[in-house]
Order: sequence, then structure tokens, then C-alpha cells
Amino acid sequence: MADILSVLVKMRLAGASNRSLGNMIRKSREDYRALKNNGVGGLSALAWKNLSKLPQFVKSSEMTDVGCETGEKQG
Repeated sequence: MADILSVLVKMRLAGASNRSLGNMIRKSREDYRALKNNGVGGLSALAWKNLSKLPQFVKSSEMTDVGCETGEKQG
């Protein structure tokens, strides 16, 4: 196993599922169904998942780097 020491992807803000209210509702229904079918959560897990994405909607002048910075190791 080896560490990747460069950024592989630059993520843009929000994805297709977050472009409209209808898409967000459909995504939430699908997420809830998947959580229940797999026995890993319910409404509280869905709320946590959606609330954790709120920072995506804070406007930023830079795209977010995803990945390791040079010299940083993932654990």
C-alpha cells in the first residue's frame, strides 16, 4: 500500500442531486430507503447526513481540494 501525495480531484460546489428542491427531496427519499433497507439508520441519520452538507452552500471563491496535501499521510 502507498500514499497518494497529490490532489486527485477538485470538487465543485454541490452536485446534480442538490440543484433543485425536487432533486433534493428525491435524493432524501432514496437515502432514507437505503438506510432503512440496510438497517443502518433512520430519520436521525438522514438529518445528520443532510446537515453535514450545509457547508457546501457557503459561497467560496475557491474550489475545495479533496485529497492529501504533499507530505500528509492518511491514517
